[in-house]
Amino acid sequence: MKIKITSGIAMAVLLQMLFVRTTRADSQVSISGKVSPGTCEVTRPIVTWDPMSAADIRAHGRLSRSTKFFDLGFSGCVGVSSASITFGSVSDRDPIETDTFRNTAGTPAPHLSIWIQRTDTSGNCPAHYSTFVPGSPFTWGIGSADQVMKLCATYWNTGSNNVTAGDVSATIAVSVAYH
Repeated sequence: MKIKITSGIAMAVLLQMLFVRTTRADSQVSISGKVSPGTCEVTRPIVTWDPMSAADIRAHGRLSRSTKFFDLGFSGCVGVSSASITFGSVSDRDPIETDTFRNTAGTPAPHLSIWIQRTDTSGNCPAHYSTFVPGSPFTWGIGSADQVMKLCATYWNTGSNNVTAGDVSATIAVSVAYH
């Protein structure tokens, strides 16, 4: 009989072990973030010149009194350290002064093109400094999320004593490749 009791107890313990519930708790880990495309938002500046007399545009070259300052703003830059910026394309070049932009107005002032350049460290538009040649990339360091590139545009007389009345216009695409 002793054997039966031991076997019975062993069987009861075994059955208890089979039906023992395990206690568990459910949890979760929440992970979130944002992947930036590594670009910036770029402004679209508009430059409008005041009317100027053709008689005031005599000398060949840059007409400093036509200088218009404008900003090309970069905002929300994430994951960007520099950018290659290209103003226009080779087809936007003036046929005579190839480092200036062609005047594409419907009734253009003849012999007048547009010169775009960066301002100097004093904010001036000097005679020779960082010209944006149409279709040629320029590398610019981007050191913060929001930055402004200071620029200026001037009329450029491609001849001499031959500018007559007409309009001045150009729509210049700005291409930006980020690094």
